[in-house]
Amino acid sequence: MIEWTGVLAVLGQPSTGGLTLAVPERLLSRPLPLPLFDPAGHPVGAITHLSIHADQLRAEGTVRNGLLTPGRPMPVTIGVHTGDHGADHATPTPALYAPTWRLESAQLLTGLNDTPPWPQALIRMKEDTP
Repeated sequence: MIEWTGVLAVLGQPSTGGLTLAVPERLLSRPLPLPLFDPAGHPVGAITHLSIHADQLRAEGTVRNGLLTPGRPMPVTIGVHTGDHGADHATPTPALYAPTWRLESAQLLTGLNDTPPWPQALIRMKEDTP
């Protein structure tokens, strides 16, 4: 396993799917570690640390060797629970403002047509971080 770091979401700004996650007073998630999935939905790593900095949901964790390439950030999407339903930012949905939400997971996006829900939603090998 290798260590990674990156941005999972930009809070207060709409995703490409139309969901805006409010900047929370307190960050909510399922108990850590949270799963990190490959594009097919198989678990390949974990989210071990979460924080909010400059309205960005930042995370660190581990991922199976060979999935991240040095110098090449990988786009990600997140799974959140917004009350009555979950939301996958990779799938366009009607505009929705989520004043409360809970992080459930993250998923790597590797296909040529995969666009992260926010341009900043990228993870990279921790050794690539200045």
